[in-house]
Amino acid sequence: AVQNLLLAAHALGLGAVWMGYPNLAGREIKAWLQAEGELQATIALGYPAEQPGQRRRKAVKDVVRWEG
Repeated sequence: AVQNLLLAAHALGLGAVWMGYPNLAGREIKAWLQAEGELQATIALGYPAEQPGQRRRKAVKDVVRWEG
């Protein structure tokens, strides 16, 4: 579900970051949302001040190792 939200945000021109398990503000966020159950992640959304360029990818041989 989080991946779909991030992809939809990107398609709308929004910047988004998945911050994983809520850190110190988890209780406050849960209270503010009046949420029951466990909070699994927080996602920051907003319009980026600038569009980041495409990053160079490492070659497959530099990140994959075969042990067989």
